[in-house]
Amino acid sequence: MATVPGAPCVIVPVQALASAKSRLAEVLTDRARADLVLAMLGDVLEAVRAAHDGPLLLVSPDEQYEPAAALVQATLLADAGTGYNEAVRFALVSAEVATAGAAVVVPADQARAQPADVRAALDALATKEVVVVPSLDAGTGLLGLRPPDAIEPAYGPDSAVAHEDAARAAGRSVAVLRLASLERDVDTVGDLADAEPQLGPRTAAFVAARRELLAG
Repeated sequence: MATVPGAPCVIVPVQALASAKSRLAEVLTDRARADLVLAMLGDVLEAVRAAHDGPLLLVSPDEQYEPAAALVQATLLADAGTGYNEAVRFALVSAEVATAGAAVVVPADQARAQPADVRAALDALATKEVVVVPSLDAGTGLLGLRPPDAIEPAYGPDSAVAHEDAARAAGRSVAVLRLASLERDVDTVGDLADAEPQLGPRTAAFVAARRELLAG
């Protein structure tokens, strides 16, 4: 796939490996949670790279993700680990994003992400200044910005509406897309158990190996 002129920089923020997915600590050991985070991240990065041959940033305070970044020719950008919005803001003012002139944020726990849905969001950003993909829990499954400072990131409860409202208040053109594989991230055991949309191959293998544990 050739790099498209004016292609946005895709940003994938991920917490430090030791602290990621803490809500699953009652079910999974620290090592198992780390394995899950790496599996989901691998699935997300592979889906993004299948849809996008442009710049790709993995944003984390944890250098342990360097092999995952290298596998898909992404740049590991070290942030301060002070919060999700802070990590996104840090990436949005990076040299890679400035050069691209646009950015797309895809959370690292979008383990169901499919290249076609990522591509649909990238295509929408070619004609809109803000692209919002709401998740089923009212969060933001994907956020596209052209230019990168079109609006401030506002991740948290009801962030999809917050992003859309901010775009309209700023007079930005906005597309709100319902993309099934980007609507359900993974925070709980129930999220892993849902059959549809299907999990990426690494995450699915993790679940299959621990099916009895996760079912309990």
